[in-house]
Amino acid sequence: MESLIKSFLKHLEDLNYSPLTVLRYGRVLAKLHDFLRQTSRGENALTHSTISLFLQRDLQGKKHSVETRNLELAALRTFFGYLLDEGIVSENPISKIEFAREPRRLPVYLSHSEYQEFIEVIRRTTKSPLLERNLALVFVLYNTGMRVSEVASLNIEMINWHTHEFQGVKVKGGEVVNIPFNSEVPKKLNEWLKKRKKMKIDPSENALFVSQKGKRLSIRQIESIFSFYSRKWGKKNVTPHVLRHSMATELTARGEDIQVISEILHHRSLNTTKIYRHLAEDRRRKALEKLVTKNFQKNIDNSGKSK
Repeated sequence: MESLIKSFLKHLEDLNYSPLTVLRYGRVLAKLHDFLRQTSRGENALTHSTISLFLQRDLQGKKHSVETRNLELAALRTFFGYLLDEGIVSENPISKIEFAREPRRLPVYLSHSEYQEFIEVIRRTTKSPLLERNLALVFVLYNTGMRVSEVASLNIEMINWHTHEFQGVKVKGGEVVNIPFNSEVPKKLNEWLKKRKKMKIDPSENALFVSQKGKRLSIRQIESIFSFYSRKWGKKNVTPHVLRHSMATELTARGEDIQVISEILHHRSLNTTKIYRHLAEDRRRKALEKLVTKNFQKNIDNSGKSK
């Protein structure tokens, strides 16, 4: 089964699936492989009932979340579709398994003040050169709206200092585009690149963001960096994608045209971007609530009118 998984993931890469999707689908299939071994089921046991048991299994004593189950089902549907096309299997054992309905939830985002707090956590808890690298990483993510996979793929030569953009970035769907950045980004990039030059890095390594060992930061390593700072901050679980949501929400709240925000985020559908209108409305409601002070409310309760 390992060889099938490997060829399947290579197939996804050839179809320009995003690196993050390939990574996540690979993790799902690795879990399925482990499940088959732990339950003494062989590869020939890839039946409807076996897959159903896999999707319904407990995770550390807890039931799957709807999102996790649907992600696993999406990965398995794509995998078995590939096996059918290649003639490796004659039928799809999960064709009748439906996706679960997900409750509509607004994305997690940071207000601008929370974003500043998060940056201060990085400054307080990190020493050079990781300080410069991680600040540059955060500034790039927030001020461009890029996905973590796109940032992980950046090379130094992709920076156009004159036009303020990253050139030749492969985005979700396989399209290659230039991604602009604002005037906040160059200073942080320069600070990091000065430190990067002093590190022991193979001259052939052209990745913009590298580890202490001088190798390109992986998606998982970037996510781990954010997990570390989230625990230090203790207020919200900040992921790279939360910064993408935060940037879009901030622009929406400041009145930027939704079409422009959609183009910045490289959304295929404007409906995907419209979620940020709801986030901006939520922010406005919270802002209005700040006008209600305890003393003002107490006066209303006592006299029926404000004083």
